[in-house]
Amino acid sequence: MNQAQSLRVRQRILSGLQASLDRILRPLVGRIVTDHLVAALGAATRPLVGSARSGLAVSATQQYRAFLDGSGSLIAKPVLTRFTPPAWSGSVGKVLTVGDPVAVDHIEKLGRKAGWWAQDAERGTLIHYANNDKRIYAWARIDPVPPACPFCTILISRRAVYHTESAAVLGQTGEFHPGCTCTAVLVSQDNLTSFEGYQQTQDALAEYRLARKHASNHDLAGIVAAMQSLRDTSGGKTP
Repeated sequence: MNQAQSLRVRQRILSGLQASLDRILRPLVGRIVTDHLVAALGAATRPLVGSARSGLAVSATQQYRAFLDGSGSLIAKPVLTRFTPPAWSGSVGKVLTVGDPVAVDHIEKLGRKAGWWAQDAERGTLIHYANNDKRIYAWARIDPVPPACPFCTILISRRAVYHTESAAVLGQTGEFHPGCTCTAVLVSQDNLTSFEGYQQTQDALAEYRLARKHASNHDLAGIVAAMQSLRDTSGGKTP
């Protein structure tokens, strides 16, 4: 399974998830949010997110199988434990405020939260294989739906250097934000400069270096700001 194929699978699963959430939330638009409503929505939508997570975890294993290309057996699949009922309830509670009416934009916002959790399973599964299979040198971050935001571009620019999930954290900021379309690509020692997405990492590195030259402050926030400013100057295009 190549990146184009995995992207189609991801888009199909996430589109289905958003449509399912829409069917549940749209009839509630205008209703005042209560603690009971938040709890009920959490319980009603959690299986939908869980199903999407399962589908994307399967896709991740297919990507891993394709990476190995028949060279030996697969290692054990990961046990993913982050998506708990309290975790999802917390996500729902961040979208819906008790005392306010349910609004149309809440549907999209909850979809972004759900999409993050669904992709968390795909990313987590791929990163598990990268961490635990010695045939994998590292994993690289790419965005199959560019352009990536400045923050993600900085992480993409680091190329195939990630060996753990926490390795993709810069400063105190988490590695995958809500709405992020980045994914992990498995990289071997033999394809360090030819993996799918390699050119994107090179372009990101060039943009990072340019932003660093223009940044008044060379910390993460300063470089992100400089990169965004350069994009704004060029009409939103990456320089």
